[in-house]
Amino acid sequence: MSGIKAVIGSNNNDLLDAGTVPGVTLTGGLGYNELVGGTGAGDSVAESVGATYRFTSGGLTGQTPTGVSFQDTLSEIHIASLTGSSPTENFFNVSGWNGGGSLTSPTGIGTVIASKNDTFVLSNSSLRTSDGMLLGLSGINNALLTGTGNQDGFAINDWTGTGTLSATSGVLGVGVEDSSITLTNAYVEAGPMFLVLNGFNIADLYEESNGSPSPGGYTFNVSGWTHRGGLSGDTITGVTASESADITLTNSLLTSGTMSMRLRRINSADLTVTATTANPPLIIDASAFSGATNLTAAGTVDAIVYGGSGASGTLTAAGSGKNILISEAADTTLTDTGTGRNILIGGGAGGDSLAGNGNDILVSGTTQYDSKTGTNIAALDAILAEWSSSDSYARRIIKIKEGVKGRPPHRYDAFNAHTIQTDSNANTLSDRNIVLLQTDSNANARAHPNNRLTIHPSPIPLRQSNNWFVASGRDSVTKRSNETKTII
Repeated sequence: MSGIKAVIGSNNNDLLDAGTVPGVTLTGGLGYNELVGGTGAGDSVAESVGATYRFTSGGLTGQTPTGVSFQDTLSEIHIASLTGSSPTENFFNVSGWNGGGSLTSPTGIGTVIASKNDTFVLSNSSLRTSDGMLLGLSGINNALLTGTGNQDGFAINDWTGTGTLSATSGVLGVGVEDSSITLTNAYVEAGPMFLVLNGFNIADLYEESNGSPSPGGYTFNVSGWTHRGGLSGDTITGVTASESADITLTNSLLTSGTMSMRLRRINSADLTVTATTANPPLIIDASAFSGATNLTAAGTVDAIVYGGSGASGTLTAAGSGKNILISEAADTTLTDTGTGRNILIGGGAGGDSLAGNGNDILVSGTTQYDSKTGTNIAALDAILAEWSSSDSYARRIIKIKEGVKGRPPHRYDAFNAHTIQTDSNANTLSDRNIVLLQTDSNANARAHPNNRLTIHPSPIPLRQSNNWFVASGRDSVTKRSNETKTII
């Protein structure tokens, strides 16, 4: 019997026995067949008539595209090579299989299904589980994987298909190359990959770069994720999050609410705190992060934003709440595009740019309230409360200069020469609405050189449109005639 490589049955009920010959491929075809691997090593089953296949404790069952059922009982067979015969969709349920082999479908129409108390490792070319199953994949673009135990692991590496991953307190690992990743409680997405998630509470994401894209070219977006995990980049990767709770960012950790993500080789961050209801103020604290930061306070809730310590960054007030923006880095841009009354504190050692919305205090230098402590937050809140009061514009400035009543140990909290320290760099302070008006006027002048332009004093209707500029003699200040510039 040596030299035999395959035994193929009829379309009836067959008994196929490899005997003592090793490496024999047994094909039962239609009918109810018994396939025996015998004593030779490496015997396998190969079927290509089914559109659906399912491994059970008794062997292999399936149906043809026209609905004809067939069944193979398997004995001493640990390799299965299955090929889908449908031109539209093929299904391979391998829940009951722990051997090797391959699953093949016409490109892009195959679905693999597995439900096990195991660890799953999925890529475009293979599916492996910790019970010993290893299957090569060809033409499979959909995966329905279920962990039936507690904290089953799922490692997804360079998968470009779709599918659903389900678990109980599952652990997810996703690795991609040259792609951004979006993670929420409900799904994970990277390029063409889209996987629905059910029951995961830990996720570790990895991004590797084959080329040399610019810094920040790829991002981890974890805005909809509320659990634990880690983000590991390839020196050009940033993190994005929009949250309705406090956000704290360091070089090694990002936390917000119940979310906690370890960070490795993350060089930039784009963070937004936004909410419509909360116990204000919400806080973004990126002061211990050394990468580039873009930090935004949005929504209707008051917020305090502490910028990162990196070489540059942007801080933006974009909502209707009362916000405090505090720069830590050099060459930071602080902008108010919202409608609330806010405080913008330049800080840092470089040349900062501060642009108010007509309702802001713009402080060129650092203040004694810049570090994040309960006492300092209370002091800034007291100053902001007076700035947002119904007092006249001039009266508000006088009271804040002299000091508003604060919490112990401060009797009074103020913005004046005793509490503000300017630096040796020239900063730029401006009323953003003037800048917008000038930009729009210049653009119209270029487009319509023969038209006369009517310059309105305010392009946007504002409530008490008066910034207060607290600057040094080195700073450049662009203001309205009714706005105040105080030299420190």
